[in-house]
Amino acid sequence: MSTDAVYRDALFDVLLADTENLTKYIQDCIENKNAEASEFIANRYARVLKQCTELEINVDLSTVEDIKAIDSPHNRYPAYVSELTSLVHRVKKHATKREEYYIGHAFEEIQNIIINEVRKAKLLIWVNVAWFTDEQIFNSLIDAKNRGLNVQVITIKDKEKKNPLKFTGLIEVTYGSEYKLGNENLHDKFCVIDFETVIQGSYNWTNQAKLNYESISIVRKKETAIDYALRFVEIKKELKMKLK
Repeated sequence: MSTDAVYRDALFDVLLADTENLTKYIQDCIENKNAEASEFIANRYARVLKQCTELEINVDLSTVEDIKAIDSPHNRYPAYVSELTSLVHRVKKHATKREEYYIGHAFEEIQNIIINEVRKAKLLIWVNVAWFTDEQIFNSLIDAKNRGLNVQVITIKDKEKKNPLKFTGLIEVTYGSEYKLGNENLHDKFCVIDFETVIQGSYNWTNQAKLNYESISIVRKKETAIDYALRFVEIKKELKMKLK
């Protein structure tokens, strides 16, 4: 995972913890009728709002001003709790849309990440790569097929027959003699899992990739996964038309 992604994930975690802790603290103040903590709570609330701004989480400024305008701390505290409880839900919702980035030249690490994602799949796995010769990833797809998942692969047919992987009869495969859509070269290398996750990167799923500096990204977002799934269907349809 890249430094920027790790840092951003840490900010989400800190914000969530601060919001939940502040909510509990205010609830304790309400129970104990502690009006002297008003200034401390206001400062902590301002800090939470600043964190939201940094993470691009929308805050209703009119609600913030309405809370500030409440004179009595005992009346203000429940308003804080209500808004912070809503904020906790929004933070969690944003956190589930985070992208996870894995970058590095160590192919074994990337290979294991892909295999782990395949093992977690529950519905389908659609793979689109120009070259596919990695036997361990291939075997993980076979296992997924045996679990009843819809597993499909789009790849180039090796004219020299150097590819040791035998897809036919094991996994539904669509071959292309050349990797083009129309007059454009296809550089897409991606995998759609369960219409919820996309694995996308700079490399093909090959043994040769271990010699290169490669990267992948994993995006857990339904809208993105659907876009890539539609792209997969488009590619498959055009390649099949070329075979007629």
